[in-house]
Amino acid sequence: GVGKTSSSAALALRCADSGLRTLVVSTDPAHSLGDVLEVDLAGKQEPVAVEEASHRKLFALEVDPEEAARAFQDAVRALGSEAKAADADLGGAGGGGDMLNQLAGQLGLSDFAEVLDTLPPGLDELVALAKVVSLLEQGALGEPFDRIIIDTAPTGHTLRLLKFPDFLDTFITRLLRLRDRLKGASAVLGGAADAVRSMFGGPAARTPPRQASADADAKGGAADRLRDFQRQMRLLSTILHDPARAEFCIVTIPTDLALLESNRLRAALRKDGVAVNHLVVNRIVDVAEDGGVKFVERLSKGHGKSVARAREIASSRNVDVTTVPFFDTETTGLPGLRAFSLALLRPQTGDE
Repeated sequence: GVGKTSSSAALALRCADSGLRTLVVSTDPAHSLGDVLEVDLAGKQEPVAVEEASHRKLFALEVDPEEAARAFQDAVRALGSEAKAADADLGGAGGGGDMLNQLAGQLGLSDFAEVLDTLPPGLDELVALAKVVSLLEQGALGEPFDRIIIDTAPTGHTLRLLKFPDFLDTFITRLLRLRDRLKGASAVLGGAADAVRSMFGGPAARTPPRQASADADAKGGAADRLRDFQRQMRLLSTILHDPARAEFCIVTIPTDLALLESNRLRAALRKDGVAVNHLVVNRIVDVAEDGGVKFVERLSKGHGKSVARAREIASSRNVDVTTVPFFDTETTGLPGLRAFSLALLRPQTGDE
């Protein structure tokens, strides 16, 4: 609610107006980029050209973190199934199921299924951000982008996101290593079993070629997808930590609580080696002209329209609307919160 999306879209438009081929991407699960640009981005898999932007230089995309996370989980699930299948071929001697859970334990997970069922908060956005790397490499309509501006999720998601690149890199490396080890052991055992059968005149117990080929394609595809994701994630990390290529711009509003949160974010980013060179303080009220009377009148008129619209929507859904006035001071501490509670719970009139 501080204006991250508006700031991202405005900056992207300015870049496009200056002649730079620009992509603005939202990875926030609660997308509003399309609303700000007044362009339908819902469900789009490729960047959409914003037609009214200068010379079709501006493109926009809303990446669905949940969809990106599902694709990652599907690839992990396929590799996990392959490891267990290889273990079954070994008659359980390979300990594939136990080794998967041991791997999960080494990474702080209760069991291997945990990463398949529920990704930790922030991990879904990291997976989505890795997808942005492919856009950086491929561009759109055959041309690369000069600038990519990312409208991220709120502070909490961003801070959690910083913890996960190393976690996922280690997870993928160990999973692929485990899969290759079990697969190799299964192949050796299968070859030995076929040799014994042929010595005694029995047929070799092999998977039909067509089925084997299909299985290899499906499972190899999963391994390739994970390797590609790992490569993109490593490149993303390299870019984010290179001040010549990327920086994080913090957007806040002029309140004590917002500034405290922004400072925590700045400190965490700097500690992680991410450049932070700009802080945007949004919604500044300047009363130099006529004491701010005209500004307040325009603001009050806009609020009135929004409240009327809110009442219209709420009345059709049997929902009560409560209005709270704008306070001219911070409502922090018990006194401030009591004042806020009085306004929140006061009797409402039809005009409020």
